[in-house]
Amino acid sequence: MKRLIPIFLFSLFLISIISCKKNNVEIVTQDSTYQLNAQYFKVDLPDTFKFDPSNIVYLSGQTNITLNGRTDGQTTIITDNVTSFPFKVKMKRALDKTVKVKLVADNTLLSEYTGVKTNYKELPADNFSISEAEITPGSTEADLKFTLKSINTLNAPPGYLVPLRLDLVDPVEGLKVSGSIAYAVFVKINIAFDNIESTNIPFAGTLFNDIITFESNKSSGLQYLKDGLFASTWYPNNASIYLTAKLPQEETIKGIVINTVNTHYQVGSVKVSVEENGAFIGHGEFVTTERTTILYIKFKKPVTTKSIRFTDFYSLNKSSPDPDITELRLVR
Repeated sequence: MKRLIPIFLFSLFLISIISCKKNNVEIVTQDSTYQLNAQYFKVDLPDTFKFDPSNIVYLSGQTNITLNGRTDGQTTIITDNVTSFPFKVKMKRALDKTVKVKLVADNTLLSEYTGVKTNYKELPADNFSISEAEITPGSTEADLKFTLKSINTLNAPPGYLVPLRLDLVDPVEGLKVSGSIAYAVFVKINIAFDNIESTNIPFAGTLFNDIITFESNKSSGLQYLKDGLFASTWYPNNASIYLTAKLPQEETIKGIVINTVNTHYQVGSVKVSVEENGAFIGHGEFVTTERTTILYIKFKKPVTTKSIRFTDFYSLNKSSPDPDITELRLVR
């Protein structure tokens, strides 16, 4: 028995040597019964697909409307010459019945308005009307009409803003107002004072600039505006440049005197705004076609303020936005 064990081990050794010499081929077997565990698969599917088969009604076209007006406190003029305009309403699918749609004021929508709204007042309900839209059977669209009323009472700069939300007059089965497409309208009326005289006639008062601090988004040359030499100039080099005259405290100002040059770079027009409650309120535009080196800009009604801003400078006949100014003084 002891001899059989060594013989058996020796035989296994020989077999292993012989198998290694057969072309040195290694055979690898594959277990085809292997399967990936199902727990490694994760498919993120919602319980229900967010497809809404409902018919929807929505606003189409322009939904932000801005009008411009000016007032002297008693009479207001909408300078765009537009006091009424339509809004188009559309429906995804036509119905076999008439659908009535309306716009209703909704101040909660103000948070969605991205334009300037500081100090803008709510447009009073008495100052506008909106017709209902009737989408007739077989049709998918109709118009709503917004109309301003009692315009002379719109006399509070900087203006008014009203947000309007689309709504159904009566519920219709299977029809709803869109919550993702356009469903809101914003109507804004900018109001500026008509408080600037362009007669260019000297008026009584005391001229000064010694306590004025001038600021601008074009700072080069500001020192010349109060050096008393009437020689070197400050000038805006494009239409976006503003100039602000700041006072250390509120004063009542009758107007402004601007010294300019007797060339085609003479100041021909400029818009004037007055700071009120932290905002600049437009008071009008001074315009002259007269060749002169001194401009007398008078407020029809004196203003009490700490700051006056000048924008939209243009040379004579509005030929270029870079007129020359040699001195600027306010008038008490």
